[in-house]
Amino acid sequence: MPAKTFQSHFESAETHFQEGRYDEAQSEYEKALALNPNSVEALIGLGCALLNKGLLGEAEERLRKATTLAPDNAHAHFYLGNVYDDVGKNELALQTIEKAIALKPDFAEAYLALGFIYYRLGNRAKVVELYETLSRLEPSLAEQLRKLIEL
Repeated sequence: MPAKTFQSHFESAETHFQEGRYDEAQSEYEKALALNPNSVEALIGLGCALLNKGLLGEAEERLRKATTLAPDNAHAHFYLGNVYDDVGKNELALQTIEKAIALKPDFAEAYLALGFIYYRLGNRAKVVELYETLSRLEPSLAEQLRKLIEL
């Protein structure tokens, strides 16, 4: 049987990830990265699998490497910002997710994430501002912030 390629490991990892099988996804991403250690997409995928497993230090390491290799990748910054948010590094989370938005101004999920962080920090005015922006980009996601504003 021929050896599996980077692409086959990566595709397998993506399938496992989409199905919520993060252990299997992690294993396949790691196999893909053994064949191509600088694959930004595989690093992001692995970082997200680790994030979902609660392995925040490892997730941060992989996602920081992805942002170093591809400083213009909005998704790498977004997911790294999510790691910072999960470990309570609010200022770093805000800066990193705002960087993702600067790179991809229509990144609706990033506006939503910022809204939740600002809500937890008690900055209702910023939540309203983000709600208004998100309403134009993705009204269904904006509803989540509207509910926070009404609390």
